[in-house]
Amino acid sequence: MNDNLLLPIIFILVVFASIVTIAYFFETQNSKLYQLTIDRRNTDLDNLATVLGDRLNSTFDIVVSTSGLPSITAPPEINLINKKLHGISQNDDLSRREVASEILQNVKDLETIRFLLPNGNMYMLEPYSNQLNLSQDNAAGSDYYKGVTTTQKPYLSEVYQSQATGHNTTVVAAPVFSKNGTLIGIWGGAIRLQFIQDYLSTHYLGKVSFVAILDQYGNLVNSENRAIIKEDVSLKDLDISKKALNGETGSEFETIGNTKMFVSYHPIKTPSATWAMIVLRSYDESFVEYETAQNELYLMIGGVVTFVTIFGLYTRKTFRSSTKLITELEKSQKKLQEQYEDVIRLSEEVTASEQKYRNLYEKSPDLLRSINLEGVITDCNDTYARNLGYARQEAVGMSILDHTAENSLTEMSSQFKEWKTSGNIINKEIWLKRKDGTTFPALLSGTNINDSSGKVIGRTVSLRDMTEIYNIQKTLESNNLRLQEQYQEMTELVKKLEDLNEKLRKEKEQSAKLAIIGERMSQINHNLRNPLNIIMLNAELMHMQSKETGDKEIIKRSEGIINASESMLVQIRELMSFIRGETLELDKKSLNQILADAVSLVKMPQTVSIQLPEQDIVCKCDPNKLQVVFMNMFANAIEVIGDNGKITIRSGETTTEVVIEIEDSGPGIPYEILDRIFDPLFTTKKGGTGLGLPYCKNIIEQHGGTISASTNPTVFTIVLPK
Repeated sequence: MNDNLLLPIIFILVVFASIVTIAYFFETQNSKLYQLTIDRRNTDLDNLATVLGDRLNSTFDIVVSTSGLPSITAPPEINLINKKLHGISQNDDLSRREVASEILQNVKDLETIRFLLPNGNMYMLEPYSNQLNLSQDNAAGSDYYKGVTTTQKPYLSEVYQSQATGHNTTVVAAPVFSKNGTLIGIWGGAIRLQFIQDYLSTHYLGKVSFVAILDQYGNLVNSENRAIIKEDVSLKDLDISKKALNGETGSEFETIGNTKMFVSYHPIKTPSATWAMIVLRSYDESFVEYETAQNELYLMIGGVVTFVTIFGLYTRKTFRSSTKLITELEKSQKKLQEQYEDVIRLSEEVTASEQKYRNLYEKSPDLLRSINLEGVITDCNDTYARNLGYARQEAVGMSILDHTAENSLTEMSSQFKEWKTSGNIINKEIWLKRKDGTTFPALLSGTNINDSSGKVIGRTVSLRDMTEIYNIQKTLESNNLRLQEQYQEMTELVKKLEDLNEKLRKEKEQSAKLAIIGERMSQINHNLRNPLNIIMLNAELMHMQSKETGDKEIIKRSEGIINASESMLVQIRELMSFIRGETLELDKKSLNQILADAVSLVKMPQTVSIQLPEQDIVCKCDPNKLQVVFMNMFANAIEVIGDNGKITIRSGETTTEVVIEIEDSGPGIPYEILDRIFDPLFTTKKGGTGLGLPYCKNIIEQHGGTISASTNPTVFTIVLPK
């Protein structure tokens, strides 16, 4: 072969080899850049949706958890509702208003707390000023009312404009049941959705992306950069919106309004509904780096091929043109070097994008950790390590169970299995354990980590410290318990007042009876005492004369007159003693001596025995009055015992009281009259006054004591102060 042609041929082969190598390198880098662009958009959207979903669900959980507090499940006081105030007044049902106020102070995303009656009427709205601004009193037409009453479960409403505040809100509503399971109301909180707009405006999606949040019905919650798409585009009619509302996550290309768009979509899941988050960005804006690099690669390859073709044609004619060819090759080599530097620059931009995501991970206020399929921690942010009390390097490599409190180990294992099966865990409460052994509650959510083929290789978990909310709930429960105790004390006080009122009523009735008795007795004492004395005097004279004459018939009749007259005088004396009352002359006396004196003055049949206490007690009393009481008690017992029986007297004492029990073997007091035997004028005896036992009760109560009776057997219990 001609030596003049050898060098150009070798050079051409080298150029072609370089072209192939450069083309392969560029294609590999472009593919990586293309995939990284897609992954970066999806990761940004996934993290943003997770943060917003966690915040929405955290507020949802607070409203639902407080709906079961005793002060909320207490029956509402419907009679306090004032139509002019659109519910109860500011000073009514304070226990509910205190719970609502404390929630609003600690949960900044909530702007109002409400309580509706089962028919939808407004019972209470906090702050109270918002209640006064309402234009209607009934919310039965709202979708959150229909959602709760239909499902009997907590419900997140569609987005609407609050009539009280004018803001875009969504209502978390939970049913409130009584102890027997009856629906007594709806407990709800209105979430001010401005926090979503604020978050969208400041977090990582750029000024060339249209970002929108849709509620479960496809209504627009908030959006950013609306001008990027035409006003007539209906978001809820887009396939990507429907997919996100159905719980799907992904990205694709779609033509919207004659513009090719790169779209990403992600669901925001709550316990009762699924919202959607979508991001639209023009294809040119999304893949500008990739398209530029691809075009430059094609231009470079075309230029090299053209150059080589021209170079080959001319090399046949003359070798002298080789100098010019070398110069052109040097230019091409320089351009290749520039292209290579561009690739390096694009690679550095991709690295910077990855670093941006890393910063989001590191600076998140939530506790973030990444785990593999075995539950081993592969990464965590400083917030996580600091809250758990570990150095970051120390936490990496530990099992998630090492950081789980004992009371949540079973739940954590169950959730880990559920994630590996379903790939989805959202807003689960877990108790975590710090290095020093202390524990705290956290709300757990997570998103999968996929490799380049889409296979799940791990999970990034977000844990939100719920200690503050947990403490609020404990405080609310403690306050509610204190209110219940105060309510119980008030109930007992009312009962005591009612008992006192009843006692006063009975005393008033007794006083009225005594007034009647006093009036009658004045007449009886005046009209009967003198005639009875004359009758008794004449009867005694007849009795004495008949004894001298031996007329037995007159003796018998005169004795009958004397006995009847004495009985009538005794009844008159009892009545007068009961009505007038007598002043006590207190002294310390032997109880057994008083009892023995009373027994000696009562006509005791031989067939009736009486047993006195074995031990004596000294008590402070009026012995004469107490003796009369015992005589009355013994006389009554002897009358009901009959021919054979026994009276047993027992006594005992405490540091402050003397207790005396008088039991007889009679048939017992009938139950139907047991509570009336101490009433004045009540008697079952033929010819009785009905004042014996009331007189005894009066004397005992003058001593500051009490007397009561039980039956079968009959036992009278007297309690006297020492």
